[in-house]
Amino acid sequence: MSYSRFQTGMALRATALTFTIVVVVWMIDQTRWYATITFCAAAALGQFAALVRFATQSSREVARFLDAISFDDTSQSFSMLLADGAYFELGTAMSRVLEQLRSFRSERQEQARYLETLVAHVPVALISVDERGGVRLLNIAARRLFGTAIAETAQFARHGEAFAVGLESIRPGDAAILRMERSSGSLQLKVAVTELALGGKHHRLISLQNIESEMSAQELAAWQTVIRVMAHEVMNSLTPVSSLAATAHKIVRSVLTKLPADDPRAVELGDAAEALDTVARRSQGLLHFVQGHRHLTKQLVPQI
Repeated sequence: MSYSRFQTGMALRATALTFTIVVVVWMIDQTRWYATITFCAAAALGQFAALVRFATQSSREVARFLDAISFDDTSQSFSMLLADGAYFELGTAMSRVLEQLRSFRSERQEQARYLETLVAHVPVALISVDERGGVRLLNIAARRLFGTAIAETAQFARHGEAFAVGLESIRPGDAAILRMERSSGSLQLKVAVTELALGGKHHRLISLQNIESEMSAQELAAWQTVIRVMAHEVMNSLTPVSSLAATAHKIVRSVLTKLPADDPRAVELGDAAEALDTVARRSQGLLHFVQGHRHLTKQLVPQI
């Protein structure tokens, strides 16, 4: 059986209190030492108070343990309970609970730091706005986008009144494309809004993504489509023109070789032959020009 400081202390204090009470009762019955009787009675009351305080020590430790949990204070120690055999299991359980709380708090702090780092370095600009219009969060991408720190939503007007009104009017769950005016030029931004509730207060999380490159890519793709369609239609028209002109030129030249030199039609047929030759050559050149521009719409494959 393990040694118990509590049981030993209770036994000693109870014995001392009993002895003091017996002495007080004996003096009252056998003597007239009123001063001594008063002193011993006061000592008995003190011993009784000390006994009650010692007996409720475990309750105070439990109360201190519960206070530590309520205030998330994991620095408390219950070594006195661990040193007492009667309360060893209770002290061990309290210490185990506090150790788990320390572990959970450490995990929460690590997770919070991870999320803060993730939000700070995410490439999309993020802004958190509270109910009063104050900006609570501005990650690195947002600072780069705005150029300066933003403390309240009224400062959005620096980048265009339409931009500020658009940010205020977007409802949670919706998205819109807004133009942001900057000193270096305007940007097309895709804006989305999500509403969060933290501590009973509503916050709007605004994400701003630069889609200028995507818009340029779409514009380039549209121009490439136009070039392909126009090249296809022009080539479909030029190919028969060039072929028919070359054929007609050969026919006219063949007829000219069979006519007498003094035939009056020779001059007109010669002019027609030159005209057909010009049409054939120019249409063939235009055909080569269109074929060359068609290569602009094709993706080049590197030759290693």
